[in-house]
Amino acid sequence: MSKRLTTVLMTAALAGTVVSGALPAAALADTGSQLQVQESYGTWERSGGRWWFATQGGGYLSDGLWYISGQPYVFDKNGWLYTNTWIKLSDGMWYWCEPSGVVARGWRNLGGTWYYLDPADDGSMVIGWRMIDGTWYRFLSSGAMACGWQQVAGDWYYFDGSGAMRTGWLASGGHWYYFGTDGRMLTGWHTIGGKRFCFSEFESNSTPLGGMLTGVVRIGDTSEFYFFYEDGTMARNEWVDTGKYGTIYFGSDGIGTPGQ
Repeated sequence: MSKRLTTVLMTAALAGTVVSGALPAAALADTGSQLQVQESYGTWERSGGRWWFATQGGGYLSDGLWYISGQPYVFDKNGWLYTNTWIKLSDGMWYWCEPSGVVARGWRNLGGTWYYLDPADDGSMVIGWRMIDGTWYRFLSSGAMACGWQQVAGDWYYFDGSGAMRTGWLASGGHWYYFGTDGRMLTGWHTIGGKRFCFSEFESNSTPLGGMLTGVVRIGDTSEFYFFYEDGTMARNEWVDTGKYGTIYFGSDGIGTPGQ
């Protein structure tokens, strides 16, 4: 069933301070609520420490997400307001109800984990890729903002501590990596800033997958070898004292020729 919104005109304000907080898994609720369309005047009522909304016609709001004075709230089937909890509605999406009962929208840090609750969709929890204010983020199936290394559909990405997708150079674990404008980690040969680099296409004892290669390197199953300086740039048209392998000439294609 597609989600429909409800507007209710409120004549009394709901008390409460909006404070983010996390609850244990037992606090999660899947309401399966059906969302109905109705406009009504009413008042907030409090009973036994819990809130409900009485409509002008003598009824009460229940079973779903309702808008009251421009703010979304969720009520259970008995009309009680949900507060300080995650709720899954009939649209299959999760929502966070603040201690005040207002459905949160935008960024929220709950229990040390960041979530993004879509302001354009009544605060539904975002999952997957999302561009926010010009920056790409990724949210896990739990809704948690991704940080660090993440493999998506076979490709590797890196997300900063802020959750922002990394592009360009990254130093991590003693190795350098490069991420394209689409965020994918590069492997193999690439020209960056007019210089040739090679990034490992497999995991090895010396270099992880995607790590920038340095030193004397044999690439692939051929007998051809190359030399990469500490900054990763490839030697071309020059003699290089490689140390262990002696002095080697590397041609315009970067291939080394011992003893030339």
